[in-house]
Amino acid sequence: MAEFQLLIPGNVKFANALIVASVLLSGVVVWRRMKRRTQLKGRLISLALILAVAGLFVYFFIFAPMQNKVLVGYGTLEVHALPYAKEVVHREDLVAVYEVELDQREELKPVKRVRGMGIGNFRVGRYQLQNGATATFMAADNKMICLELEDKYLLLAPGNYDDFKKRVSEFAGLESQGDQ
Repeated sequence: MAEFQLLIPGNVKFANALIVASVLLSGVVVWRRMKRRTQLKGRLISLALILAVAGLFVYFFIFAPMQNKVLVGYGTLEVHALPYAKEVVHREDLVAVYEVELDQREELKPVKRVRGMGIGNFRVGRYQLQNGATATFMAADNKMICLELEDKYLLLAPGNYDDFKKRVSEFAGLESQGDQ
């Protein structure tokens, strides 16, 4: 199986680090203020809650984005858009496979985030599209491969895009891909 990691843009890394830092800073401020007014038991409970919330933020904004990948094998393609979606597609489930640029295909533009995160062109998770269908996104660019299934879409653009495009073409049994 070939593995393709999602490359996280610098602006997304910066935004995620800023969110985690602000949560940690807020936790420290709250804990320091409580330290003066409450007993040891109350301070320990508040510290445990602050650490639990901070741990969740660190997972969702730092570790989970680094685990996003697409695995392309013989007859199977797996999308790990953690923690928002995991999809397994078999070759026989494909309706169509094509390369798409979102600014040229209005019906495939995301209009509502169902479960995921997105900053600019960076999107990971499940979205509702302009055409009403649902899609799993894992892309950091406007240009991506669209795998159309019976009831949903997968819009993918991991790192090493050209090799990924070639592997998906082989997976789908196509000679070449182009815009539809």
